[in-house]
Amino acid sequence: MRWLRQWAPAIAWALLISGFSTRYFTVDETSRFLLPAFHWLLPHASFETLAEAQFFIRKLAHFSEYFVFSLLLLHGFRSGRREWKWRWAVAALALAACYSALDELHQALPAPPMPRRRPAPGAGARPHRLASRFVSRHLGSGHSPDRGLVVCQVADAAP
Repeated sequence: MRWLRQWAPAIAWALLISGFSTRYFTVDETSRFLLPAFHWLLPHASFETLAEAQFFIRKLAHFSEYFVFSLLLLHGFRSGRREWKWRWAVAALALAACYSALDELHQALPAPPMPRRRPAPGAGARPHRLASRFVSRHLGSGHSPDRGLVVCQVADAAP
């Protein structure tokens, strides 16, 4: 039971990383809420600036999740001992690097098609259309009806 107590946080974090590697956290999916949020925070920023901010936030999140994973692996290797050794740190970094390589391989594989949701007959207005209308009215974004994505439309101000 002591082994599980030492390694459970790292195992749970690895499962969380695997969840973040699914198609539900791709750039296209996260841009649905990140770009409107950035546009709300920076209303005069160009689309390129907002896209760069999204890229930076995603890379920072990726670095942070593997940094935390390395610390949790080090915790598992220490097994409750107060001292620490360089070989534990190297082993934690090596294991995190191997897991990240497997994660990249997983992401490179083609994803199965996403199921399409169809509203029940007589369901009325679709919630995603109501949400996109709200976003376009209050955050200045437009709606792309062919893909159902919210896309920021930022006009550069003429000098």
